[in-house]
Amino acid sequence: MSELFNPENRFWNFVGKLADVSAMSVIWLVTCIPIFTIGASTAAFYDFCLKAVRDQEGGVIRGYFSAWKRHFRKATLLWMIQLAGLLFFAADIWFAAVFWAVGSGKTAERVALTGMSAAGGQVGLALTVFLLIMADLFLVITMYMYGILAVFDHPVGKILRDAPAMAMKCVPVTIVMMLLPAAFFLLFYQLSGFFFFWIGGVILASSYLMNFVFVKISV
Repeated sequence: MSELFNPENRFWNFVGKLADVSAMSVIWLVTCIPIFTIGASTAAFYDFCLKAVRDQEGGVIRGYFSAWKRHFRKATLLWMIQLAGLLFFAADIWFAAVFWAVGSGKTAERVALTGMSAAGGQVGLALTVFLLIMADLFLVITMYMYGILAVFDHPVGKILRDAPAMAMKCVPVTIVMMLLPAAFFLLFYQLSGFFFFWIGGVILASSYLMNFVFVKISV
């Protein structure tokens, strides 16, 4: 029983990490406000969480801003690439959703106006689902990018090559990471008081998974 209240045991160590991540979520949101700093903020968040996974974390505020400054240039370039990709997928998903909505109309008037049958709606639905999956995969690859930057500090070109390679090399981990955003969103949506911290939950959970991949590849 005394071990349960030992602040050094694994349970309380993990609770401490959650508390730090909650505080980090607030800092992350504030430093993301200028928009172009989202990359540096996310890299700093991953820097802290990956160190926390390895029990190497330091002070929350000092550690965060030290990593923020250190990774700013590379992380900003990665964010510009990520933003371009997200905008591309957002536009494609929007057009596919419109195609699905229009094609799913079954009235003679709708078919006459658009030339689409219900089959067109099925194609639009399939295309929308496919693009959502690809966008989710792209998001996971960008998670790897920030993790690689935080741990290895490779040049941007090497990060862009290594991130998809790691995602494809450890497919089961990548699939779990693809499910994380939706899982945490639903969890914290149900627990509305914690909704604000779902980003931090995704980054911490993906840090555990990424650390597994990094260790496996380096062995």
